[in-house]
Order: sequence, then structure tokens, then C-alpha cells
Amino acid sequence: MYWEQILGSSIEVAIAIAGFSGIIAVFGQRDAGEWRAADQLRLRILITASGVAVLFSMTPFIALDAGVSAELFWRVGSGLQATWLVSISAIRIRQAARSGAANVLRIPLLLPINLLSVIALVTNAAFYGVSWLYVIGVMFQLFIAFITFSSLLLDLWEDDAT
Repeated sequence: MYWEQILGSSIEVAIAIAGFSGIIAVFGQRDAGEWRAADQLRLRILITASGVAVLFSMTPFIALDAGVSAELFWRVGSGLQATWLVSISAIRIRQAARSGAANVLRIPLLLPINLLSVIALVTNAAFYGVSWLYVIGVMFQLFIAFITFSSLLLDLWEDDAT
């Protein structure tokens, strides 16, 4: 499978996950019409991760069609993704601490997978410039969107059971 097929499919998956977040937003409203801080943070994470996955999936099609060197694009794109992952992680940690929703970020293996993704992307930016390492960064964004979607959905079901 080539990067074009993987990233094309990633666009579709990210849009589907973001679309389903609208369904969760409707069903997830609390009796008083307010969301808990944890749910608000989860929804922000879900929408952002889906949007960023779409952005980083579409960018190679545009850049490479415009004549940018493939190796240069994979290097720069990987560096941008690594920068994004580090930045958004810091932002989300701060948001979780401020809102008292730190449990949202306590997903098993999230930190090690995030760290491995950043290392892979930085390595690609510095040494390799290959498409498959760039794709790992996009897959990580989809992973974040999916587990956040699952977390919101499971939390909704838990609330209905009580």
C-alpha cells in the first residue's frame, strides 16, 4: 500500500470520527445542558486530533503536486508533526490540570506511544525523509481521535447506567 492510499483513507476515517463527535455532542448533553470539564476536554481533543489528521493527510497531495521534493516534504512535514505533538501535549496537560480533568489523559500507553511517535518523526526529519515515518504521525493522530471518541462514548453509557 502506498502513502497515497493510506493518507486518503486516513482523511475518510478522520472525517467519520469527527462527524460522530456531533452525535456524541447531542446525546452527551447532561440534564442541565452543561458538559462536565472532562467531557469538554475530550471533545476538544477528538475534534482537534481529527482535524489535524485531515490536515497532515491532505498536505502531501498538495505539496508534492506543486513540485516540492518528496524527501524535503517528508522531512519538513515530519518535523512539523513532531512540533505539533509536543506542543499540543503540553497544551492538553495544562488544560486538564486547570479544569480538574487530569483523568482524561490517563490512558494506558498513551505517553509511550506519543513519545515513540515524536522520536520517529524527529528521526525522519533529521535522517531519512521517507513517507512511512510521516504516516506514523498521522496514524497517531487518528489513534488519539479514536480512543477519545471511545472514551466519550463509554462515559456516556456509564452515565446512562447510573
